Amino acid sequence: LLGDITSRFQPARCCGLAAGARACTTTTPTYGRTSVYIKEALGLLDFDPQVEKAILNPDREVKVNLVVPMDNGEVNMYDAYRVQHNNTLGPFKGGLIYHENVSLDNMRSLASLNTWKFALLGVEFGGSKGGVAVDPRGLSEHEVEKLTRKYVQAMREVLGPRIDIPAPDINTDERHMAWLFDEFSKLKGFAPAAVTGWCRLGFGKLGSWTAQILQQEMGAKIVGVSCSETAVYNEAGLDVAALRAHVAKGGLLKDFAGGTAVPNDDTFLDLPADVLIPCAVDGTINSGNVERCKHFKAVVEAANSALTPEADAVLRQCGVPVLPDILANGGTVVVSFFEQVQNNQLMQWEEEDVRRELDRYITDAYDALLREREQHGSSMPLRTAGYMVALKRLQRAE
Repeated sequence: LLGDITSRFQPARCCGLAAGARACTTTTPTYGRTSVYIKEALGLLDFDPQVEKAILNPDREVKVNLVVPMDNGEVNMYDAYRVQHNNTLGPFKGGLIYHENVSLDNMRSLASLNTWKFALLGVEFGGSKGGVAVDPRGLSEHEVEKLTRKYVQAMREVLGPRIDIPAPDINTDERHMAWLFDEFSKLKGFAPAAVTGWCRLGFGKLGSWTAQILQQEMGAKIVGVSCSETAVYNEAGLDVAALRAHVAKGGLLKDFAGGTAVPNDDTFLDLPADVLIPCAVDGTINSGNVERCKHFKAVVEAANSALTPEADAVLRQCGVPVLPDILANGGTVVVSFFEQVQNNQLMQWEEEDVRRELDRYITDAYDALLREREQHGSSMPLRTAGYMVALKRLQRAE
């Protein structure tokens, strides 16, 4: 997919927002954003109104309060959620987020997005998402472990290899999945397929791998990278391998010798580049900064809901193509599906097998999306075509 985009610009100059925590200035509720795209696609399809209503509403929403003893003897309470959107295609699957802005609304949105992502990609899962409203940076590792185990204890009846399989997401990783698996096994018995642990977000994770593949395998020039604290730019191109090594050692982007430190505010979007790739939080590109994005030749929505509907509409109007999250972020869920298959079979695939199958799944989904768009004209946004493919596949499965 990135090859189709970067082949137009030789070499393509790519700018990445790897972990930008910019404020979203839209008034649209998070779940409302996803619903905007679904309703747009539904408007072009002949679906029964009752089916539409079922599609737009989650199957199950769980909210609990986690009571967690702190290392200093105090007790804190945290709101925790699990939203399960639609399991027509298979058991629920979705990440676990630890972030102070976690709410029922954004869990609904991300669970719904997962449903359509799975359907488009031909993966036999239903969309879910979970989270805890907490800033994990303020907790010790022991406190985070206790929080994670409390989450499993509270959600154990709605989790499991045939019910809902968690995975890492924002501020969670393999450690959290190990705690989840251990606690679930204590409560429900040994279940190696109860979690998966592949996907991660942020620079050094989604952002840096995207940059590395673009540079090493597709010949793109990575000119800028921004994260929540700092940013770096080099019009001649950044050495991604050296930058990754610098960050792995604890270095900040602004201190990287191979580039120039630049502000990590919205002025970062003004820097010359062909392709913008937001790779972290939702709402990064919004009504407050989208005007700065009109000069890009393409936007790749690598992060879930990185563009708000308001921003997406502006880019449509000015002719900037957007590769939407429903497909651009699909590699993580496909490989997570492969991991689940291996867990169920108690076996391990070779890396070349994973790469080959991943390429097949993504290419098939992209081809299906393009075929759908061809039926309605090239002016149809890729996002709309993607949702139409997903909706049709879900309808056929019911």
